[in-house]
Amino acid sequence: MHVIVTDNSNQKVWASTFVYGCPSRVGRELVWEDIRRIAHSEIPLWMCMRDFNQVIGGHDKVGGIIPSQRAISSFHDMITDCGLVDLESKGPRFTWRTNRSGENFIMERIDMVFPNTKWRELHDKAMVFVEPAIGSDHNPLLLNTKFPLNKVGKPFRFESYWVTVDGYKEVIVESWNHQQEATLMFSVCKKLKMVFGRIIPRKWLVLLKSISSDPSISADCNAKLVRDISLDEVQVAIF
Repeated sequence: MHVIVTDNSNQKVWASTFVYGCPSRVGRELVWEDIRRIAHSEIPLWMCMRDFNQVIGGHDKVGGIIPSQRAISSFHDMITDCGLVDLESKGPRFTWRTNRSGENFIMERIDMVFPNTKWRELHDKAMVFVEPAIGSDHNPLLLNTKFPLNKVGKPFRFESYWVTVDGYKEVIVESWNHQQEATLMFSVCKKLKMVFGRIIPRKWLVLLKSISSDPSISADCNAKLVRDISLDEVQVAIF
C-alpha cells in the first residue's frame, strides 16, 4: 500500500509504502523489485515499513533454520539500491514469534521501518516504538517523528587526583567503618556516598585555593572563593 502523508506541523509532504514481504524467496524478490521502482521514481521524501518477512542478519533470528545468506544479501542489495536506512527502535528486539514452544519456538525481527536519507535528515528525532503484541504474533510498530531526546545525566567517574587531597585515606576509613542498618548492597551504596560526599568538598576547596593565587582576581573575590564549603551545601548541589 502506498500513501501520501502531509505533516501539518511543517506542511511537508512525504510518501510511505507499507510492505508485506511474501513468505517465499521468489515472491520476496518481486516485492524488492517493486520497492526499487518506487524508490527510483520522483519521490524526495519517502519511507517503507512493516512486515518484510526477511531478517537483516543472523542475529535477528532465534530458533528454527539458519537464515539464508543469499536471501540476506538480496535484502541488503535492495536497501542499498533504494538509499534506505534502518530507523532505530525502542522496545522488544524481535517483532514476530511462533505460537509454539520448545524446539519449534522461533523469534525474528522482520517488522522494520526504512526511510531514505532525505526523510531521515528532515526527521532527525524520529523513533520507532515496538509495542506489545496483543492478539497477534506480530508486534505493532508506532512511528513518532518528533520523539523528544531526554538529557542523560553525566555518569560518575573517579578522579585520580582525589587521592592527593589531604585526609583522603582518613575519610575512606571512617566512612567504610560506619555501621549501616540495611542490606549489604544498600550499605555499600551509602558508604560510597559518604566517601565522595566528603571528598568532593575537599576537591573544590583545593581548586578554589589555586584560583585565589591568580592576581587578576580581586582580594574580595578571593575571600568568597576560598570560604569553607559545608557538606550540606555539596550534598544539596550533587545528590
